[in-house]
Amino acid sequence: MPYRWVVFGLAYLAYFSQFSNYLSWNPFIPFAGEIFGFSIQQSANIVAAVALGRIICQIPGGLLVDRFTPKQILPLSLAVSALCIFFAGWNGSFYSILLSQFLIGCSVVVVWPMSIRLMVDWFPETERDFVAGLLNTGNTLSVAFVSALIPYAYQLQNWRLAFYVLGIIACITTVAALGVMKPSASQGSVVQPKRPISIATIVRLLKDKKFLCGLAIYAGAVSTTWGANAWLVTYLVQGAALPSATASFMMAAFGLCGTISMPVIGLVTKGKTQRRRMVILSNLLMLIILLLSLPWIQNELMLWCLMVVLGVAAFSFMGPVNMLVTDIVEPTLFGSAMAVMIFTWQITSMVQSLLIGFILNNIQAAFSYQLVFGVIVLGAVIAAGAVHVMNRKDIIEI
Repeated sequence: MPYRWVVFGLAYLAYFSQFSNYLSWNPFIPFAGEIFGFSIQQSANIVAAVALGRIICQIPGGLLVDRFTPKQILPLSLAVSALCIFFAGWNGSFYSILLSQFLIGCSVVVVWPMSIRLMVDWFPETERDFVAGLLNTGNTLSVAFVSALIPYAYQLQNWRLAFYVLGIIACITTVAALGVMKPSASQGSVVQPKRPISIATIVRLLKDKKFLCGLAIYAGAVSTTWGANAWLVTYLVQGAALPSATASFMMAAFGLCGTISMPVIGLVTKGKTQRRRMVILSNLLMLIILLLSLPWIQNELMLWCLMVVLGVAAFSFMGPVNMLVTDIVEPTLFGSAMAVMIFTWQITSMVQSLLIGFILNNIQAAFSYQLVFGVIVLGAVIAAGAVHVMNRKDIIEI
């Protein structure tokens, strides 16, 4: 087997592990009062702590990715994450879980930018959109895994089991990274620089108009995708008045179609810059139309059809969106550029959630979901505009 697929397997396992640890507290929330004696506010504080850790450390993490090799930084990140999750399972007090979740948020920030660097470093351009889409399936798989693991551990009356399983996975990934990862990608095209870590790198990126367009595309597109993922089930149950079981099956179809479509679309784009942009733009336009139409649809059969198509529209372009960074910045800045993009998406998503919460609390139910999905598509509208601007400035052969 070519070594690049070993690298992919390691990156996939690292991405799955870090995201599972990042999400590890969320499924505990319904049981937190019974297991730990936590109030809803305490549970919310823990959720905020892990998000805060990621936001604070995302850009510094990107700078580290551009400075050090994967073998130097990936095992360290995973080892810290493993120690934190084990600590939460061993102690179980409010402050220990709060601290461990904050440190998990801090430690996992290097994994996604580093994964993108590895894909660029080891895979030919024609395969990168495919492997980036395939890598993104680790995200949906980790959501399904922790959502099943924590309730199972609760039923066994052994909540520590969930933390320990996640810690063992992180340890296995750490050992694999130390034993398998080569110090440098001798077959790849990206050479890790040895330059000082400096905020000037971020300033340089933010002065680049092409990067700003790419930033708008990434943050807008991803915030719409995950905004839809977060609020669709609420609409199906409350807005469309569907039974919760039906809504769950619809969301499963939405996620499954999205998961399958991510690597498939990479086979279409094949790393071609113009194809990549055309796929992103067409998906964004479809996503805007579907989400704006959704609150007006009450028929269950039509909702089933829409959710299947919406899953493809919402997720299939994730590979090209993540590899867009290779078209807009030089290879030595991939880590920093991805960190800025992820940071901006996280801030955008926080603002989006606050606006949606305000709407659902203060606007009449008859119009509230039209406004909710209007807020969600704002990111896609901005992203589509940025793609158009980028295409007008560049003349690229397909």
